[in-house]
Amino acid sequence: MINIVKMPYGIKKYNKLCKFNQFPNKYGCEACGFEGKLYRHGFYYRNLITLKGAYKIVILRCKCQSCGKTYSLIPSFIIPYRQYAYEVILTSIIMMLKLGYSFSKILTLIKSLNINYSSLNTTDLSFWKNRLASSLSSIRLFFAQYKFYNSNINSKLPIDIIKKIIIFCRLRHDFNLDYFLHMPKYFFCK
Repeated sequence: MINIVKMPYGIKKYNKLCKFNQFPNKYGCEACGFEGKLYRHGFYYRNLITLKGAYKIVILRCKCQSCGKTYSLIPSFIIPYRQYAYEVILTSIIMMLKLGYSFSKILTLIKSLNINYSSLNTTDLSFWKNRLASSLSSIRLFFAQYKFYNSNINSKLPIDIIKKIIIFCRLRHDFNLDYFLHMPKYFFCK
């Protein structure tokens, strides 16, 4: 089972701390209701591409002492099952919808930031745009629980949702983590 956890620091510091075995802790099991600390059960590596570079990061696995359920603690800068970091996906979508850039212009701009984007292509951008379109109702439902965001909540335009995500992030919220905690599925899930 995946659990997204807030990281008060970035990828480089996260990786550095993980090398010294300083992982975040997980308390409580959603499967059986155990409230104690889950013990470490190993780790695995995951590739992640950000706006600043490509990284191989460590993901901690924890196990419940009571029922044996395992959890992967995913830092909030990652969207589960995605190679690209949350910031890359959101930046690309903002360029598409808010700035009106074409796929080729987005690819050129992002690849100029980092040579590790050689695998980013128009298929990825198209997938992200379509996934956002198919997720609009669940994202609107997420924002409905916050009174501040209720204005224009029924808008069917993806750009209005993107604006809400941007405002949410500017107010020091972690959209990816908060979405995971309040919704039945993680962000950008089918």
